[in-house]
Amino acid sequence: HEGDAVYVGEQVYSYAELRALSTTQASQLGGERSLVLLLADNSLPSLIHYLASLQAGHAVLLLNADLPAATRQELITRYDPHWLLMPDTEPMRLHDRPLVLAPELAVMLTTSGSTGGAKLVRLSEANLLANAESIVGYLQMQPSDQALTALPFAYSYGLSVIHSHLLCGGSLVLCNDTPLQRGFWDCLKQHAITQLVGVPYSYQIYEQLRFRRQSWPHLRILTQAGGRLAPERVREYALWCREHGIRFYVMYGQTEASVFITQQPDGQVRSDTVGVPSPGVEVRIAENGEVFYRSPGTFVEYFRNPDSTASTKDAQGWVATGDAGFFEEATGHLRIIDRAKDVGKMADGRMFATK
Repeated sequence: HEGDAVYVGEQVYSYAELRALSTTQASQLGGERSLVLLLADNSLPSLIHYLASLQAGHAVLLLNADLPAATRQELITRYDPHWLLMPDTEPMRLHDRPLVLAPELAVMLTTSGSTGGAKLVRLSEANLLANAESIVGYLQMQPSDQALTALPFAYSYGLSVIHSHLLCGGSLVLCNDTPLQRGFWDCLKQHAITQLVGVPYSYQIYEQLRFRRQSWPHLRILTQAGGRLAPERVREYALWCREHGIRFYVMYGQTEASVFITQQPDGQVRSDTVGVPSPGVEVRIAENGEVFYRSPGTFVEYFRNPDSTASTKDAQGWVATGDAGFFEEATGHLRIIDRAKDVGKMADGRMFATK
C-alpha cells in the first residue's frame, strides 16, 4: 500500500517506511525458523518486532509487555523461545537449539488475559488472513480508515484491528494509554479517527466520560466484542449511531475462531441476539444446545495441549464454544442463552437448527 500507515504522537510513518523498518529487523532475525517470544505494547517498536518476525518466517508467541519479570522467566523456561523481543530493548537471542515448529504455525495467543491457566491458541497465516479479510469486507473498510489502538496488541480483538487496517491500506494511531488516561482522549481528538473499538468495560468508561455527549466528526464505525454488552447500552448506542451517521457493529467471537463467529447486520443491531453467522463461518447447534462453528479462521490447535484440542475441536473442524443457544427461525439470528454445561437437553425444536 501507499500513503500513511502509522501515527505515533507527532510522527508519521508511511507504508514504505514501515516496510523498510520491518525488512531491516527481519534481516537481524534471519536464519532458521525460530520461536519468538514477543512481549508487545501498542508502540512502533512492538509493531516492527511483530511484522519483522513474520517476515523472517518465525512463529510468534504474542503476550502483553507488562508481564512481571518472574512470569516472563517462567514462560521462557516453559516454551524455550529462541528470541525475546520487548518494546524498549534490542532483540535478544536466547539459544540456537533446534525446536520442532509446525510449518503452518504463525502466531500463538492466550485464551484469556492471564497466562496462568490460559491455553495457547495456535493460528496459521491462513487463519490471520481469513480474519482480516472477513473484517475488511464486513465493515466495508477502505484506505481512508484510521483506527486508534484502543485494545492491547496481544489480545485477539486488538490484533484484528491492526491486521485489518494494514490489509486494507488504512492507518493506525498507536496509543498505549487506556480510556482512563488523558492521552487516549488526546489521540482520539487530535487524529481523524474513523473507527473505535471496545469491550464491555471500554463502553462503561466511554459512558462515564460522556463519550456520546461529545462531537466526533470523523468517526464512521464503532465496534463492540469481547463479551456481552448490557442490552440497554446496545440499544442506546445503536440509536445514537443512527442519529449521527455512524455504523455500529456488535460481534461475537473467540480467540479460537480467529475470525468473528457472528455479527449484527448494520442497521439491524439487536440487544437480544449475537446476530447472524459471519461470511465464511458455519454455525450449528448440538442436541444439548451447545453452539459449534467452523471456518477458514478456525484455529489449528492448542499448543502442546492435544487433550484440550481433542475436547474442543473435532476431526471435521467443528469447534465447541461452550455456549448454549438457538437460531430464530424467522430471522436466522443466533441467541445465546447460557453456558452449555449449565443447560440440559432442550426440547424446543429450534434448538437443533443448523445454519
